[in-house]
Amino acid sequence: ATLVALGNYGRTLSGQGRDAEAEPLQLQRLEISRKVLGPRHPDTLLAMYNYSQTLENLGRSAEAEPVARDCLVWYREALGPQHPDTVD
Repeated sequence: ATLVALGNYGRTLSGQGRDAEAEPLQLQRLEISRKVLGPRHPDTLLAMYNYSQTLENLGRSAEAEPVARDCLVWYREALGPQHPDTVD
């Protein structure tokens, strides 16, 4: 429940344009998810995606790009190339 709550609250803040407040929550959610679920678990990958989007919203593209790139590569590996979330 804590992972879900952190993710939901972070997305809510980000949706309100409060990305500076959302960023540490999303990072915390990502770090916990990596430890508990593993770095390539679909829920961890979703947390990575959300975190990369928040970084992008904050104008931190140089930090967002490698997170988003890794997320895409690992989504494709985890879900397969024909999954709706990974089809080009």
